[in-house]
Amino acid sequence: MKLQNWKSIAYVIAIFLAGAIAGAAVAFSLAHPRRPAPRDMQRFLTHRLNLTPEQVQKVDPILDKLNSDLDDVRRDARQRAGKLIDDTDAQISAFLTPEQKAKMAELQQERKERMRHRHPPRKDKSETPPL
Repeated sequence: MKLQNWKSIAYVIAIFLAGAIAGAAVAFSLAHPRRPAPRDMQRFLTHRLNLTPEQVQKVDPILDKLNSDLDDVRRDARQRAGKLIDDTDAQISAFLTPEQKAKMAELQQERKERMRHRHPPRKDKSETPPL
């Protein structure tokens, strides 16, 4: 092949790889959105609204309650999702062979281990992640 053809192929591959990397970065950021911490929200509101110190003192407990309420919502959603998954697994297992059921049990255990690594149990409210 001519040198010109190789250059063209190299450019196409480089463009493809750049697109794949950019797509992976976007997918990761969408799958793992960063939630602003209450203090970040407080700083943002203080700056953008020019809050007085007295107003900041009133805003803080509201943002703390929001953080706590959102933790409750997330916990409830995880529990509901877990129940839906368990129910679905039970429905599928009902018609599997014994060998398939054993494999399904392994897959379920692997999934639970992955979830434990992503969402370790929290010791107390002070260790909750930010909004």
